[in-house]
Amino acid sequence: MIEDKKAVNVTVISNIPNIIKLISELYPSSQTLLVENNSLKPYDLHKQKLLYRNKFNSIEGCNVYFFFVAYGIIESYAINMLSKKNKIFYKKSVDVSHFMGINNLKANIWVKYLKLMLDVPLIPKSVDGKLLFALSDEFLTMLNVRDIELPNNIGIIKKRIADKFKLKNKRVLLAVGGIVDDGIVDKNEYIKKNDPLIRHLIKIFGAGQITLKMHPRYENLYSEEQKLDTIPSCLPGNLIFDQFDIIIGYCSAILFEAANKGKKVYSTLKYFNPLTVKTQNQYIEYLTSNLTATSEINYLVHLKDLQVQ
Repeated sequence: MIEDKKAVNVTVISNIPNIIKLISELYPSSQTLLVENNSLKPYDLHKQKLLYRNKFNSIEGCNVYFFFVAYGIIESYAINMLSKKNKIFYKKSVDVSHFMGINNLKANIWVKYLKLMLDVPLIPKSVDGKLLFALSDEFLTMLNVRDIELPNNIGIIKKRIADKFKLKNKRVLLAVGGIVDDGIVDKNEYIKKNDPLIRHLIKIFGAGQITLKMHPRYENLYSEEQKLDTIPSCLPGNLIFDQFDIIIGYCSAILFEAANKGKKVYSTLKYFNPLTVKTQNQYIEYLTSNLTATSEINYLVHLKDLQVQ
């Protein structure tokens, strides 16, 4: 949107430091605001509300764009506040409708509490046994959101990133991060299976043809991962996969985004033994629901399943 409209008075808001870093690198004239996600206790929520009021209360006559579908609890409050004097535009980034809805006492109490504190109606869902909150149709109606016509300028942005960060074409992009940190796969299981996978890739393609991409929200690399060439974690996967022939990852959105563009894609969801099979199935459904009718993600079970052309 910044690239297309050549806007000069832009503020980009994110709770991910790496996103703020990327925008600052690509568009130095844009303002950025890093939102810290503190606890949801009443005192902490009250402090965050005051912060947003001080930052945004005087803003009017602007266009506000947002794309998230879940997790953004305090951000939803900010957007609701901005909607009083500004136009709100929304485009859903991914489909999370398959995540299981929850209707129990704990979830209902949280929904009522957040509605009371923030005046934001949210939908409780469960992923990996953890409670999260998704945006509701009621909330979007409340905001009177308008659809976004996204500009067809993705190629310009990809070239800007490739030139800025001196990206080179390689055979394999290995997307990592979050599997161990979020308790999806045990650390020992991950290293036991991931190290042979990396060695197998090196044997086939050579170490110089493999690049590792850490998810923007995470930092920890494990064992053999630390020996691979890496690219900055602030770079979104969907803006760099054109530089690679094969994309490998667990359940990152880069998998269905690359597959939808015709890339050879492998998921390791069935390669690692998960701590809970239910979680594994949820993520498979997540990837599948975001594929186009003609796209395909290959699920790696054994190293021999990695077919090289």
